[in-house]
Amino acid sequence: VTGYAPRLRRLIGAYPQAELALKDFWFLAASVRNDWSSTLPEQNRSFIYPAVNTSFVFTEAIGMESGLISFGKLRASWGQTGNDAAPYLINSTLGQALIYNYFGSLRFPFNGVNAFEVNNRIGNTNLRPEISTEVEVGADLRLFDNRVGVNVSLYDKRTDGQIFAVPVASTSGYTGQTANVGVVQNKGIELLVSFTPVQTGDFRWDVAANYTKNQNKILELPEQLEGVVLFGNYGVDFKLTEGRPIGDLYAFDYVYDPQGRKVVNANGIPIGSTEKTLVGNVNPDFIAGLSSSLTYKGLTLSGTLDYRHGGKFWSYTKRLTMFVGNDPISLYNDRRPFIEPNSVIPDGDGYRENDIPVDVSNISNYWNNSNNPAMERRHILDRTYFKVREVVLSYTVPSSLVSKTPFVNISASVVGRNLWLWTPVENGMVDPEATQFGNDLAGEFGEFAAGPSARSIGFSLKLGI
Repeated sequence: VTGYAPRLRRLIGAYPQAELALKDFWFLAASVRNDWSSTLPEQNRSFIYPAVNTSFVFTEAIGMESGLISFGKLRASWGQTGNDAAPYLINSTLGQALIYNYFGSLRFPFNGVNAFEVNNRIGNTNLRPEISTEVEVGADLRLFDNRVGVNVSLYDKRTDGQIFAVPVASTSGYTGQTANVGVVQNKGIELLVSFTPVQTGDFRWDVAANYTKNQNKILELPEQLEGVVLFGNYGVDFKLTEGRPIGDLYAFDYVYDPQGRKVVNANGIPIGSTEKTLVGNVNPDFIAGLSSSLTYKGLTLSGTLDYRHGGKFWSYTKRLTMFVGNDPISLYNDRRPFIEPNSVIPDGDGYRENDIPVDVSNISNYWNNSNNPAMERRHILDRTYFKVREVVLSYTVPSSLVSKTPFVNISASVVGRNLWLWTPVENGMVDPEATQFGNDLAGEFGEFAAGPSARSIGFSLKLGI
């Protein structure tokens, strides 16, 4: 546009109204470019984030390089990082028109006709960057002539103005807005221990274990927000609550008596609560891993194991298989009438042991979520898993043989990934890492009929030149 401007001005210089139109065009172009070139409003686009760190190698300072401690370092750091938002959130935007239908929607263009509509997300001209402030202290130790290594870090990270999409009243004409939501804290420990149990002439065995425990907490929410439902599916909400970790799952639960037994109705079907209650959180208690490698001359066998303990996720696969009767749990009592285990029935002011079987005429009401909303509680599964993440067998050709070729080095490997997965009994069909909700926070909610994770075995040949 800049290159053609003089020519355009000469051509339309005799027409004042055209000159005015051209000026208006330049103003519009500058305004649009200004909005498109930044993801934050103009008054909030500039932000700085300083950092400082220091370390002290105490083994050098006091002459301890030999003996038990081969190397020892203490470290500490403080820093801030800034993060802006995704594009097109400052102002409301248009999107391709959509006529929604529960089982399939109509999208434009349709039959040669195109259409656009205002998106459901309202713009936010007050959006500001989120600023994270973190303090970390740690130590790096090497023991027994570097045969054992310990690396530990303790951290405390606070994010002010974390950017989330939050719902708004639909009476506004919109359903959501991206905004800065309160203060979030993450603090925890990261530990890595490595050691070499065996090291002889041609043979070496290395092992490394890691452990991570993070505690997440929402310290503050804006005054107008008592709790934020970020998103949900089929009556299960992914919620933010002040004083709680990010990622609480709320759903209708069963009604229990004071002893923790399910209360059933006159048909023997458990009664659901009238309010959604906290039924779990997506965050793990801890994550751990183990890697090991055995090397003999040019041959190396290595492997990686992963373990995640705790946390919950919602599974549409579980919901669907229970709904259509393909889940093994639907075979309970060979699909004959049964009495709900550990249940009671109201009796006056108290309860008595349940003796009413769920018969064939009510079995669909028992398994059908539409008639039994509390059943959705059973689709929230334990996220614990153990994986054989990777096993690699590789061979590096000796340099004496490689020297007779045009290459600097040659190696070949057989690589196996996702070779084995263990999950708790309640989750017998879903990889807890599978999701279609994205790779960000939404992905922690769960999965929506995700395909099974793939086990793969491949071959690699590397030629260095």
